[in-house]
Amino acid sequence: MRLLRIGLVGILLVANATAINEFTIQHYKPHVRRLQGVVVDPAGAPIPLAQVTVFDDPEVWSDESLNFEQKRERQKTIAETRADDEGRFSVKKLPKGSYEVEFSRGGFNTLSVIVQIDPSEPSEKYCVHLSVSDGPGGEPSFHSCTKEQLKR
Repeated sequence: MRLLRIGLVGILLVANATAINEFTIQHYKPHVRRLQGVVVDPAGAPIPLAQVTVFDDPEVWSDESLNFEQKRERQKTIAETRADDEGRFSVKKLPKGSYEVEFSRGGFNTLSVIVQIDPSEPSEKYCVHLSVSDGPGGEPSFHSCTKEQLKR
């Protein structure tokens, strides 16, 4: 009986290991005044309590000789927040510069976006679409929200 339990635990661990979320990194070309907006799922519904983490030194992603853990070790967390119950997030007072912004939530693939913060730019809200592995809804994305998206 004990061997059966151990076997079942092993099977569950293997199943969970194969369900590891994917990590996508994107570059957002327009400069951004500040990070604010909403995190949504593939159907456009808000993702409550999504984690938003801002890292310095996004240039580490261009160094192909480093693995994921080594890249993270070279970065420092600048800011962290969670989206509210309606998926809205805001990171205030980032100085001008280049950052990596990671959006994550259990059950969804992680999206990291490299942005250039410039306080002289117009203020906009951004829609962050997280995806699910092997699910509908396409690729994860970060883009300016339309008025219709903000009304939801």
